[in-house]
Amino acid sequence: MINLGINRWMRRVLPRSDIVTFAVVSLMSIEVAQLICIALFGNINRDEFMRIRTTFIMLNALGYGIYRIVAFHPAANAEYRAWLKLTPWSAEKPLPAGPLQLVPQDLVVICLLLLFYRPASIKMLYIPTTFLIGYQLSLAIYARLIGQWALAYLIAFGFSFIILFWDRPEAAFVAADGCFIIGRIAVSRALKTFPWDLPWQAELNSFKAINEEQKKRRLGWPVDQLAPKDPERMIPYHDGICISLIAGCWCFGALTQLPTEARLIPPMMVIIGSGGALIAVLAAFAASHRSPLGIIARLLTLRWIIPSYDEIAIVPLVAILLSICTQVTAIILMAPRVNMVGPNPLLGMILSSIGLSLTLLLLLVCGPVLERWRLAAQHKIVFDLATAETVGKADQFVQL
Repeated sequence: MINLGINRWMRRVLPRSDIVTFAVVSLMSIEVAQLICIALFGNINRDEFMRIRTTFIMLNALGYGIYRIVAFHPAANAEYRAWLKLTPWSAEKPLPAGPLQLVPQDLVVICLLLLFYRPASIKMLYIPTTFLIGYQLSLAIYARLIGQWALAYLIAFGFSFIILFWDRPEAAFVAADGCFIIGRIAVSRALKTFPWDLPWQAELNSFKAINEEQKKRRLGWPVDQLAPKDPERMIPYHDGICISLIAGCWCFGALTQLPTEARLIPPMMVIIGSGGALIAVLAAFAASHRSPLGIIARLLTLRWIIPSYDEIAIVPLVAILLSICTQVTAIILMAPRVNMVGPNPLLGMILSSIGLSLTLLLLLVCGPVLERWRLAAQHKIVFDLATAETVGKADQFVQL
């Protein structure tokens, strides 16, 4: 009876039995492989096995933290949320599907993972830290979906301290605990404000909501292109500003943890990403709205610039130029040089992080609103035959 009670007590938070079995068997396989290598080859590189075991344990802790939110948060399950609305449940009562806040069972799971780590070391704190990262990251995503954007971005900003102090396990663990305190506030407020008015994009597992939204927006060509719509930004101002600042903080923390020879990779990736963002932004604006004049026509008519149409390229071009200038300067500052001055890695890391934030700020916040530009700019609407065929088949299906 005691074993049955403990089993039921733990099953409140544990994943399915096959997942738990797979995790335990995988960890035991690493131990068996190490014993076999010792028996066959005698002296082996134990540090390599320790690194593999630690990585796998941390991945399990990260996955368990993500599971604790995705499996129990009502915002992650449309059917569960719809059923919960019909019940007399309130925030003072426990959630029927399982606890969203951390409970003693979670401590038992983390302690079991620590037992697989075996050697007593300060690095053991990486395991609960990784668990808290997965838990808080998932919580921040769903907190933003239900409208708690301030708490969500505050948790995300706290992650920058975890990254910054990652080489010191105790400091990273303290930073993760700070994010956990904010997370408890987010969970408490989320449950008190239930039910939530989630956007249709949040219904990841509800195809019905997506189909209904598509039916509202699909009137057929050319009505879809000409119908009046309320101009709105793809990303709200507060989201764009917060994402830009957080990305810069994360970038600085990551650069401080990388070895000297690897610090040049992130600035290069930022430059490449800026070029990809330039192409993506121009493609989003000009997908079915082309320039009224082609390149040859512009040259022949001397209308090299069409302000109302070409304004879509101003912000992306400024962003990529800013990215190139800041990141190349950061690379020069961080690269080892044989002269009297020498490299200045700290200044380079700061400049690279600021450059990333400013680049994202330009791309996410500045520039014209897509719907407003489509209604006011000089352009020609292009009829996409592939889209027309898809829409025609969908209309026939709806009629049936």
